[in-house]
Amino acid sequence: MGQLRVTTLESKCNGVPNLLVCHGSKTFEYDLALANWRSEVLLIPGIAHEAGLRRLATNPADCDDTLAGLLSKDGAKESLDRLAPEELPKALYATCYLLSLGRKGEIAFDLMHQLRENLAATPDKKLLLDIPKHIEKAVRWACRQITAGG
Repeated sequence: MGQLRVTTLESKCNGVPNLLVCHGSKTFEYDLALANWRSEVLLIPGIAHEAGLRRLATNPADCDDTLAGLLSKDGAKESLDRLAPEELPKALYATCYLLSLGRKGEIAFDLMHQLRENLAATPDKKLLLDIPKHIEKAVRWACRQITAGG
């Protein structure tokens, strides 16, 4: 989200007790992928380019032609080129993941189902899921576990 939009939204919500602004770098899905770029937990069955995403998570240098084509078509390659080398693998994976989603509504339900199955899995089969801090804060606030300041 653009910094000016964030600042404007924060100023308009300041002091309003039932509003809290929590933001990440792009979208919910992008931020989840950025935090979980080495895990298979977000790779739901049937996601587009699943094999390429798996390879990319294992080896960030292994961006196949299909994923590279997605990056070029979307114009994302230019923004990735501006990143620091240590940020590139995570951002590359998160961008490719986001561009592979397609129908976000359907994907959200499939992801919810997969995450519930993962939660119920035996410890040896359970995949780790890292929740970005801003998402955790928003959920905790919505559940009344923290106040807007905390």
